[in-house]
Amino acid sequence: MSEAEYAHSKRKRIVPLRMEADYKPDDWLGPLCLNNLHYDFSDCSDETKFNDEMSRLLAELKQLGVQASRTGLSLHTSQAAVFLA
Repeated sequence: MSEAEYAHSKRKRIVPLRMEADYKPDDWLGPLCLNNLHYDFSDCSDETKFNDEMSRLLAELKQLGVQASRTGLSLHTSQAAVFLA
């Protein structure tokens, strides 16, 4: 069972994060990343871009009813912690 199938079976929303600049999503992940429906953290060397993406991600999580806060490069949510490195 893929991550997408598991999320669908649990009625969970997938929020794709791009971590590698040259990564080309395929298979089930490809359609999820069309039309910029992902958050791009592949250029973390640019602090402004990183902060903009993190703000967008936090706003979406808030809309989904997920309590989230940021500490450095870590994102802590009520369901999980996501570490961006």
